[in-house]
Amino acid sequence: MDMFIKTGFRSLLKGDIIGVPSVSGAVNKEEAAYGKSILEKLNYRVQLADNIFDSKKYLSGDDASRIFFFEKMVRNKDIKALLFARGGYGNIRIIDKINFNLFKDFRKPVLGYSDNSILLNIIYDISGLKTFHCSNLSDIYKMDTSQISRLFSGEIKRLISENPVFLSQGKARGILKGGNLTSIASLCGTGFFPELTNSVLFLEDINEPLYKIDRALAQIRLCLDLSCISGVIAGDFINCGDIKNIFELLKEYFPEIPLVYIKGFGHGESNNPLIIGQPCILDSRKKIVSYEEV
Repeated sequence: MDMFIKTGFRSLLKGDIIGVPSVSGAVNKEEAAYGKSILEKLNYRVQLADNIFDSKKYLSGDDASRIFFFEKMVRNKDIKALLFARGGYGNIRIIDKINFNLFKDFRKPVLGYSDNSILLNIIYDISGLKTFHCSNLSDIYKMDTSQISRLFSGEIKRLISENPVFLSQGKARGILKGGNLTSIASLCGTGFFPELTNSVLFLEDINEPLYKIDRALAQIRLCLDLSCISGVIAGDFINCGDIKNIFELLKEYFPEIPLVYIKGFGHGESNNPLIIGQPCILDSRKKIVSYEEV
């Protein structure tokens, strides 16, 4: 079995342009400059969205400008990949106004996480375009350069985690979905909640007390029949209290399906990439969490 699988996108070449849209929180100039320098050292060109340093309260500009410059980058054929500037908050304000059908014609890698996990899932559900849950530009230093290069070269490790901790036993197959728990839960009742039938649901979060984690999981339970989910992957829950309490909550809400914890995915010190829309398998007997090629 090959160690790596193809992501389905062509390899970016030296000099190719990576576009950086800003659709969520206001962007720190120093963080953006540092992230840009990392990509430029890998011989990519970086084009920042015109609104990237705009600020309206806690957002990177008003809703109309964030939509306009995002869609402009999607349409730009010279831009070969899109890496979100940062997370925070803002996706949910504009999802009903974005033309997601653009991704049916302009198919390019879209990368990011946190608040942007909302867009990653919607893009896949509407266009069928796989997306990448990984660091935004502002914290791309959480990925080592070889990992970034391989991701942009169109490959990713087949094994999602080499040291999975299974919290409940069993075997599950499904399409990988999810991301930041608070952001995903905010989609309940909107018409944009991810299609989770026969999925493997990935969840992570930061700076949320246990009762808010509980509330977000309860929202999802009230939004759909959780038995439609094949398995659950828990990533990092940073500054959310004792991780064992998180595990107990997850086992309470997902009592009859495989549940596994993988460290290094989310808002922690490292943020390894995941493919939203890629089939994957969880197997507690073999202690495997890996992708399957289609």
